[in-house]
Amino acid sequence: MSESEISVVDVPITRVTVLEDRASIRREARLELAPGTHRVRVEGLAPVLVDKSLSVAGEGLTVGDTEIRRVRIHESDETGTAELRALADEARQRSQLIAALDGKATAIERESALVGEAMAQSIREIGHDSSWGRSDEERWREDLDALAKQMEALTADLAEVRHDRKLRHRELTDLNARIAELQNPSTARRCWIEVAVEVTGEARLRIDYVVPCAAWRPVHRATLGEDGGPLRFETEACVWQRTGEDWTDVELRVSTERISAGAEPPELLSDELRVKPKDQQVRVETREQEIETIGTGEGQQMAQAQEVPGVDDGGKAVLRIVEGKARVAGDGRPHRLPLGGFEAESDRGFVCAPELSAAVILRTRLRNEGSHAILAGPVELFRDSGPAGRTRVLYVAPGERFELGWGPEAALRVHREVSEEPPESGMLSRWIATTKEVTIRLGHLGLDERGYDVELVERVPVSELDAVKVEVDTDETTEGKRADADGFVRWKERLRPGGRWKVTLRWTLSKKKDVVGV
Repeated sequence: MSESEISVVDVPITRVTVLEDRASIRREARLELAPGTHRVRVEGLAPVLVDKSLSVAGEGLTVGDTEIRRVRIHESDETGTAELRALADEARQRSQLIAALDGKATAIERESALVGEAMAQSIREIGHDSSWGRSDEERWREDLDALAKQMEALTADLAEVRHDRKLRHRELTDLNARIAELQNPSTARRCWIEVAVEVTGEARLRIDYVVPCAAWRPVHRATLGEDGGPLRFETEACVWQRTGEDWTDVELRVSTERISAGAEPPELLSDELRVKPKDQQVRVETREQEIETIGTGEGQQMAQAQEVPGVDDGGKAVLRIVEGKARVAGDGRPHRLPLGGFEAESDRGFVCAPELSAAVILRTRLRNEGSHAILAGPVELFRDSGPAGRTRVLYVAPGERFELGWGPEAALRVHREVSEEPPESGMLSRWIATTKEVTIRLGHLGLDERGYDVELVERVPVSELDAVKVEVDTDETTEGKRADADGFVRWKERLRPGGRWKVTLRWTLSKKKDVVGV
């Protein structure tokens, strides 16, 4: 069959399933071919497609041999010559503008230095006149006010010039990058497949394959109203792809299925047991322990890694469908697509853990009212006044309660002090005791007339050995509080405008003399 007898058919992408590090593509279309044997060509496939994953099937036809073809197209050196000349002229103008802004900034800085010297000279003259008994407060005040206004105006002008210079420099950087791209013509890769088919009826062709260079991660958005209304929680899929093809008006699905998970059994190694003398000392060490609380989405946090971490799906593969038809360009940039959301009533409160942060944080507790689990990921926080920051949420099952932190409260201040007494040990005692005292002071600045119900949380170490004991001194601790099983001590207080609250925690760590490490 000659080249002229090959029919070029359009088989667009209809469905894409994005996994953690790859994507599964489906193309499907009806073929306008007469019954008989044909050889068709489907163009526009991703050059990076995995050959062994290619599957061609259909209805009303029989698929014969299939061949994948790839070519590399070298762009001409003349490509974009006129555009390159225009960009070079624009870059030259930007460079001249930046140089002019630098000169203007230097002149303003020089004038600011002169005004500052004049202010210093005026202050010296005021001191000199005062020493001789001469006083002209009205003139002194007018002169200093005039100089201060001039300095303020110069500072504002300098800030505006520097900001303008920063914008022009950013534009120049983009122009230089575009010029470098045009000066070094790149190569483009094209991929298509040729399929021999025998049409027996109304033909419909379906092509499936897997491509790398695609990924997705969940991103959440929480919106909290100031009037005590329900909290809106929305989930989006942030999708990247640079496969060489655009996904336009497709059914987009995202999944946490790990098709590349290894199935090999673990390697068995020899485990040698050796006898060694018993250590005369008890060696212990302190460690930070994450407390896992059932029902708040507070699972074990993911380990830090250099690469992008996988999606925490709770151990069960999750498949979500993006609302409506989606379009994701193959430019490698993030594209955010809606997955759904819900509204729920939230319990609002203020919590302070001064060991972690010297601030009082607004905390909301709510239930996952959606029909799907909330996957671990970043949460963008919004309030009536606008963006309120970012936080993270761990895996939360449907119906499970979880917490969100909304940042520090501006009207409250926190100060924490820690003092440690020298270790004490009796002459005949086998124990060494070290006492620590923590003092926390909270204050309401009175910026508003609102009162705040604050929960204060401190912690003490928890010992797993009989040779180490930790005891809270209830006589010296505020309200005689004791630590719970996890070592947390909690207080609650209502702070009114201008109010102050002081909390003291005193505890003692006792260890035997043969214990080292703490």
